[in-house]
Amino acid sequence: MRSFVLFLFVLINFSGVVGSSDVGSYVVVSDQYLVDGSLVVDEVGYNSSGWIVVHSDLDGEPGDIIGVESISAGVNRQVVVKVDRSKVTDVLYPMLHTDRSILGKYEINYDFPVYNNGRVIAPGFRVLNFLSSGIYGGMGSVGDGVIIAHVVSEGPGWVIVRSGGEDLGISAVSHGENVNVTVSLSREVMDGEVVKVLLYLDRGIVGEFESVSDHFSGHEKEFEVVGGEFRSVEVSASFPVFGLMLVLIVVLFGRRRFRIGL
Repeated sequence: MRSFVLFLFVLINFSGVVGSSDVGSYVVVSDQYLVDGSLVVDEVGYNSSGWIVVHSDLDGEPGDIIGVESISAGVNRQVVVKVDRSKVTDVLYPMLHTDRSILGKYEINYDFPVYNNGRVIAPGFRVLNFLSSGIYGGMGSVGDGVIIAHVVSEGPGWVIVRSGGEDLGISAVSHGENVNVTVSLSREVMDGEVVKVLLYLDRGIVGEFESVSDHFSGHEKEFEVVGGEFRSVEVSASFPVFGLMLVLIVVLFGRRRFRIGL
């Protein structure tokens, strides 16, 4: 009986530690592309709120601070950090820091590095290259959906296929390059129909689309269905731009005539 009680106590105690707040202190990161000056830390664990502070490389050790992003208590996945591209080195170090003074404000003199076995928690990773986010290439049909040739996302994101105000399908994309992205559609698109492919950023709960926090990246591409194929629709400059240019030409030409008449 005593052995059973002791076992039950240990089980409850152990489960409480792992399942509540004790997640440890760690940083997991992989070699990656920098997209629009942003990098992604795969996973960060910490028992209270803190910071991921990205350092450049200085002779194989963390050097200058080039980017900072806050983390919450617990496990943080896919943490996106914007860095100063002009100071990026071949190797970078995302370092775990405390948030000890004014919460939510990084203070270099108070928010110190977190140590594990006498060493700062700052694994290094290689920067593979620099990329610009966007939707590239064409789109084709596949099964009950479409396949998009090439999408580059700044952090985790979403590709949404939309017709008018109707969202026909959505698919998750990862940070960096995504080749041949498939999106299942809720219905068949008709000949002559124009659909948009939009890139959204996943900034809330990773892997769960939330209209409040997952905002539009500014990248979209239009395709028209012609004979069962998707043809890219080139977006021309809007009339106000041409109108403004025409007004400037008329004004300048008018001034020239007026001066000649004088």
